[in-house]
Parts: sequence; structure tokens; C-alpha cells
Amino acid sequence: MSPNSQVASEVRLLKLQLPVFGGNLQVWLSFKDLFESAVHSNKALTGAQKLQYLKGSLQGEAATLLKSVPITSANYPEAWGILTTRYQNKRELVDTTLKRLFSQPVVQQESVVMLRCLLDVVECTRLLEVLGQLVEHWDSILVFLVTGS
Repeated sequence: MSPNSQVASEVRLLKLQLPVFGGNLQVWLSFKDLFESAVHSNKALTGAQKLQYLKGSLQGEAATLLKSVPITSANYPEAWGILTTRYQNKRELVDTTLKRLFSQPVVQQESVVMLRCLLDVVECTRLLEVLGQLVEHWDSILVFLVTGS
């Protein structure tokens, strides 16, 4: 083993902070992807441990859905299924993203606030692409939406 590969293998990453989800569809896909990669797909964890992590990562409406599910290994697949059935609804995810996109204010002058709005537009189009929506040729629509022309 070379000295460089030995140093690289000794690098310690920071402890991963699990995402928190409260039922907001706008953040569901991010939560789902991060939780699946950190916990759901982790073969070293038992079902009970996964369910404990899951319940600890939920708040609000999402936490209420699993409130009556006891923490046991056998209950983890059911609990994950309850969440994905409720929030992995492609039509609702697309509708929520389109509402967010079409509620963007018109950019009337250059400012930090307006730049953030433009970033929201970009984020919405990326999310729509992830959801299988064709936004490749929306340039003129987005310019019209943002400038109010």
C-alpha cells in the first residue's frame, strides 16, 4: 500500500446529521434519498434501529403517521411503507413543485432577494426533471415567468 492510499484510508468524515422531515412535500425526495442512503440501505442496522432512526427524523404530520407503530425490527418495513405510500405520490410532488414555481415573484430589480427567487426557479426545474417532467425547452416560459414580460 502506498503512503498516499494509507493516509486516504485514515481520513475520518464528520458524523452524518440525519435529515428531519415534517410532511412538506417540497423536501420529501431529499429526505427520502438521504435517509435511504444513510439508514434504510445500511445492512449493519437492525430493523428496530432503523425504525428508531426513522422516528427520530420525523416531526409534525409525518411523525403522527408513525406515532402508534412500536419500535420493533418487524415494524420497520411497515413504517417505511406508510411514509412512502403517503409522500411518494408523483402527481402530488409535481403539483407542489409547479405551484411553487408559478408562485415566484416577478424580478423587478436586481437584488439578493430576487437572485434567491431565481435559484428557487432553477431548483424547481431540477426537481421536475427528477420527477420525469420534460423541462428542457422551457427557457422562454421561465424567462416570461420570472420577468413578467
